[in-house]
Amino acid sequence: MLAFERGEIVATGIATSPAQRHYWNVTHHATVLHDSGFVVRYAELDDVMVSENARVAAGEVLGHVGRVIDPLRVTRDDPPYVQRLSVSAPSMLHVEVHDRCVDLEKERRYSGGNWFSNERPSWLVNPTSLLMRLVPGADTTW
Repeated sequence: MLAFERGEIVATGIATSPAQRHYWNVTHHATVLHDSGFVVRYAELDDVMVSENARVAAGEVLGHVGRVIDPLRVTRDDPPYVQRLSVSAPSMLHVEVHDRCVDLEKERRYSGGNWFSNERPSWLVNPTSLLMRLVPGADTTW
């Protein structure tokens, strides 16, 4: 996974593990405070190639995409979407865009990129505005 923009690595660590959900593999995250002010959590990485407090350039490798679900640990009792992902999605990238740095370890409703509540977290933002800025010539006035 490549950094969207320049920024500083504000956190790295475990994103998912079997200790959280029996069918998860251990994956990692790198969280970047980009120079634009967006905080992006790049998660479900197999490894992390950067260190906390390091500066990164746009396009710099942060880590390699991993596989969050271990199909050998998925059972018939697990949610249907997990069963589908275990056979259809060998790997995926989880990207979150925040409007500020958040200590997700203290968020009891957050686990492995999942938010266990009906209300949207106040710090989570729609990534469209960031992603559209990255496309040369894109119309961002919509």
